[in-house]
Amino acid sequence: MLAHILASLITAAPQSTESFARSVLEDVCLPYVAGEADAGAMDFLGFTPTGEDETGRQFATGDEAWLLRLAESGRAEDGDLGRLCVLQARNGGLQAVRAGVAQPLEQAGFVRDPEMPADRPIWTRAGVTVALRQNSGRATLMRVSWSAMDAD
Repeated sequence: MLAHILASLITAAPQSTESFARSVLEDVCLPYVAGEADAGAMDFLGFTPTGEDETGRQFATGDEAWLLRLAESGRAEDGDLGRLCVLQARNGGLQAVRAGVAQPLEQAGFVRDPEMPADRPIWTRAGVTVALRQNSGRATLMRVSWSAMDAD
């Protein structure tokens, strides 16, 4: 009985900004831009749909601390297909999000652009670009995009 209670407490504990950003990157954004979307990962991370418009499908965690947008543009037949995943961290700072995603990106073969400043890092690999920035409203944005035109 104690083991069951302990397991429930561990799974219910809030994730740190670093681990949450890493999970969204690895389990939602990178698979989405690669065309391998898995709604189960979004459910597991606590995202629920909040709407859909010309900018894509929007999702949020229950406390709205994390907002997610998934969008697709162009057509595969025309060779201009693009996919975009944008994560907005309303409570986590740029340093924490970067700490969560830098190592997994580099281990996956992404190359950081050395000419970009530390407060606007960009990593690329095979048509996928991951960019971080702190917007003027102080929310941190992680933008993961893929373009068929850049994939070659």
